[in-house]
Amino acid sequence: RMKLTDVKGTCAAFFWYFNDTQEIDIEFLSQEFDHDNGIYPINLVVQSKKSLEAGYDASKTGSFKRVRLDFDPTDAFHEYRFDYLPGQVLFYADGKLLARMKGGDMPSSGGHLILQHWSNGNPLWSGGPPKEDATVTVSFVKAYFNSSNSERQSQLVQQCHKSSEETSGCAIYDSDNDEIDNAAASTRRVAQENFVCVLVVGLIMPFLQLSHIFLVV
Repeated sequence: RMKLTDVKGTCAAFFWYFNDTQEIDIEFLSQEFDHDNGIYPINLVVQSKKSLEAGYDASKTGSFKRVRLDFDPTDAFHEYRFDYLPGQVLFYADGKLLARMKGGDMPSSGGHLILQHWSNGNPLWSGGPPKEDATVTVSFVKAYFNSSNSERQSQLVQQCHKSSEETSGCAIYDSDNDEIDNAAASTRRVAQENFVCVLVVGLIMPFLQLSHIFLVV
């Protein structure tokens, strides 16, 4: 959940990354925002082998969509999300489905979640650099690991007790102190971090190692 900058010349992004041919992106280019005409595009991208063949230009493939939001993302907090599932990726804004991408070009590996706000002066993408401070404010990030495979669930529980290992992970639940339903907890493992953070141009948030996720920002 975040509020974007209205200062021209930056790229605000949160994305999942394994390598240059397995990447899921949601990116906002502030130079594309047109307040006078109420135009606020969001760029939805899955980088694949086809985008590599096109010179890392996913817009020349079927896994790139630029969708106009029906709200101003710079005047309030809004929730952005993608669901990374086997063979498909779904993108949402405030719970509304924006795009569905599917097929053999979709990722199939585990990777990292990254939040980023940057500018390199490229007129074809980020624009800028901005002429004044540009900030993006993030109120929370939630990442959910869901699996109906009992073996995968058991593996996650075991990893929770191996905190010294690089692949360790535990379920971290909402901090509202509500009683956790044990039945639901047995079928859903949640990795979550609640925070308020200001992303200044060039700041990269820490990585989270996840696979097959629902990501809500």
